[in-house]
Amino acid sequence: MTQSPLRQRVSAVGDRLRGTVVVEILVALGRVGVSDRAMTLAGQAFTSLLPVLILITTLSSDGPVGRAMRRISTQWLELEMTTPSTDESTSATFGILGVLMVLIGATSFTRALDRMYAEVWALPKLGLAGWWRWPLIIGTLVAGITAEVFGIRNWPFGGELVVQTVFSFVLWTLVWATIIRLLTAGRIDGRAVVATGLATGAAVALFFLVTTIGFGDILDTAENRFGTLGVVFSVIGWLFVYSGIVVTAATVMHVLLTWHRPPTR
Repeated sequence: MTQSPLRQRVSAVGDRLRGTVVVEILVALGRVGVSDRAMTLAGQAFTSLLPVLILITTLSSDGPVGRAMRRISTQWLELEMTTPSTDESTSATFGILGVLMVLIGATSFTRALDRMYAEVWALPKLGLAGWWRWPLIIGTLVAGITAEVFGIRNWPFGGELVVQTVFSFVLWTLVWATIIRLLTAGRIDGRAVVATGLATGAAVALFFLVTTIGFGDILDTAENRFGTLGVVFSVIGWLFVYSGIVVTAATVMHVLLTWHRPPTR
């Protein structure tokens, strides 16, 4: 059967694109499952990482870390910490148990990150053998969030948005390069770690710029229409986009660093 001219042109374009880096990126994104991975990371961050941030607020209420976490818990999520009236020994016991449970729960987020990077780079997962890396990863993320919220977003001088974006790029490049190095345990070369960190840092910095400009209005609208539930869904949506950026940056950089142009005939 003779193909129509339009079908022939489409087929010719498909033949030219086959094996190109654009197609390889699209195939890799489909194989990794960006939306599924992003939703998993967002859910784990909301249920596992957020309690760590609130815990820091209760343990360090006077320093910059405490003030930064209070901004996240009260201004972003509008959570209010209340202290029940119990005797000191009971409070201390439940406080220690609470710390342990929160820290153990936070490892679920790092395990989800481990699975994602293992899928992207076709590496075996670290598993329990890399358990000591989990608290380091959580600490790196918490330090990054603290610096972003308390330091960068409180920049007191001129050129606010431009300066904030530049510093945010440097910050998140260091944060994600460190996390990637910890999760891959030296099994990918330093060039790939730095390149993926740079790509992730640039995308996250731009996302924080957009967040600074527009997320407040979205949050206010959601709260006015749906109350606390609207705030929760807005934050989960924000985490979903952030996680999607992380997954996409890792996948795209993996393809760019490993792709080889097919030989011409």
